[in-house]
Amino acid sequence: MADPFALGVAFEEAQDPDDRTRRGAWFTPAAVARLLVDRALSAWSGPRPPRVVLDPSVGGGAFLLAAHERLPEARLVGIDIDAGAVAVTDEALAGAGATDVVVVHGDGLDPSSTPEGADLVVGNPPFLSQLRTATTRDDDRRVRLRGWYGEAAEGYVDESGLFVLAVSRLLSPGGVAVLVVPEALLATGSAARMREEVSSRCGVEVVWRDTDGVFPGVPTCALLLRRVRRGGVEGARTGGDSWAALLADDVPLVADPVPGATRTVGDLATATADFREAYYLVADHVREARPGHDDPRITPVGLIDPAHHRWGATTVRFAKQRWERPVAVDLPPAFLATRSGPKLLVATQTKVLEALVDTVGDMLPTTPAITVRTDRPWHVGAALTSPVLTALAARRHAGAARTRTALKLSAAQVLALPLPDDGPAWDAAAEAFRAAHDTTGPDERTHLLQRCGASMWTAYGLEADPAATGWWSDRLPRR
Repeated sequence: MADPFALGVAFEEAQDPDDRTRRGAWFTPAAVARLLVDRALSAWSGPRPPRVVLDPSVGGGAFLLAAHERLPEARLVGIDIDAGAVAVTDEALAGAGATDVVVVHGDGLDPSSTPEGADLVVGNPPFLSQLRTATTRDDDRRVRLRGWYGEAAEGYVDESGLFVLAVSRLLSPGGVAVLVVPEALLATGSAARMREEVSSRCGVEVVWRDTDGVFPGVPTCALLLRRVRRGGVEGARTGGDSWAALLADDVPLVADPVPGATRTVGDLATATADFREAYYLVADHVREARPGHDDPRITPVGLIDPAHHRWGATTVRFAKQRWERPVAVDLPPAFLATRSGPKLLVATQTKVLEALVDTVGDMLPTTPAITVRTDRPWHVGAALTSPVLTALAARRHAGAARTRTALKLSAAQVLALPLPDDGPAWDAAAEAFRAAHDTTGPDERTHLLQRCGASMWTAYGLEADPAATGWWSDRLPRR
């Protein structure tokens, strides 16, 4: 066969796009499959070449074809829930001259379908986000996954994460796996139990990031798992709480924990974030502000900049429409009461942590903005806006946002950020942060924020890092 990989490409092109999205099926180009198989083999340190290569979601067979090119004597094992994919892979491997092949129609997450003791596992498991209607698990699927993977399968964990967990269990001692996964899997809370169990038996690395848009729509990387050998550790294990630091090689390094931090935001504040239900409620009550209005000003994250409320200065898209001065009218009093009053708003899905003080109390944040309540908003806001905490948050939570350059924190993660001791440097930062709110020019605001950031280095007892400050300053919005 001239090009066995072409069968998988043709099979993909014949798929209905909606059905492919529902199944999370995104087939892997031959060049990427070869690259990742090579990365896996580079990590192999056994006394002999791998004898069994497994792809638990084989798709069009690209990974097994690439493995056969490098390991012509190895047994190739593939599983897929799609019978068409199984037939295509069988035909492609036969065309490539592979003879020791077992490709079965089954669920790659079902432990009874997967062989134990695989030396090498490679693949691109389905991305099935549980926050999208089209890919949400039904009740029967939830029960089965809970039976196979326990608490790790609860909540909103993407099924690609459960494939990572399954592979960590079936790898032979010293075995290696490379799997393509969404980057959010390395940081989101829903995958924490999965990460904890995987880290208990495997070292974890990131060996590839999709910077060319091979898999559009979601930031993607490839994880390398190296199973601990009996009687010793094969490579360093990664802490299970978060693997985000594996994605932060371009983020300035800030000591964590910060030496000069003696408490956290949670010691001085509370924080909350609304769910989508609140968004839909507000969407039913939005209108353009009228002259002399006293209605709460709807404030999506697009209107929150550091020390700058952009409401009325720019249009914003909300509830599928574009608004100039959106307000909410006739909201239920109980709903409004919990969101009114002075507060500190923190935007997420942004390049830096963006904090804004609402002194009047009439800003109505919408998801995914975070509301922080504290009697020291200028001090807490100055810390959140600093290069220290932006770099720290980027290293702790890289991968959680929709884009690679953005930050996305939960309310709990904001509360866990460190704060310094009281002192003149923190006071000076708070004053600069307050002054930045009062200025109308973007250049002067940027200058004051930079002054705030410089004082926060001192407040944390750290020597100012010019590279980290420049990295942060370059990401500040200037408008």
